[in-house]
Amino acid sequence: MFMMGADAAPVQIGHLTVDLASYRATFEGRDLQVSTTELELLAMLAANSRRVLSRVELAAALRLTRARSVDVMLTRLRHELGREFLRNVRGRGWILDPAALGG
Repeated sequence: MFMMGADAAPVQIGHLTVDLASYRATFEGRDLQVSTTELELLAMLAANSRRVLSRVELAAALRLTRARSVDVMLTRLRHELGREFLRNVRGRGWILDPAALGG
């Protein structure tokens, strides 16, 4: 599904670039101010941009003990990117919208 760590290739979708090797994310040329775990979450969503990922699935991949922690991180990411880029699919999970990102 998704490779995390320094060996992972940067993911680019439109104006968003997520690079886990340098632990850096940029959107429209500006650095995003996100935590390490938020960056990993964003990388996971970007690598699976055509797929809805559940909160439980995201929490397990990030090794979080509480699935609701994902909601807090998604709120922060939506603040950094804009609400239209990270969409909630009611009852299913979350998806990064490549069309909204210019990709």
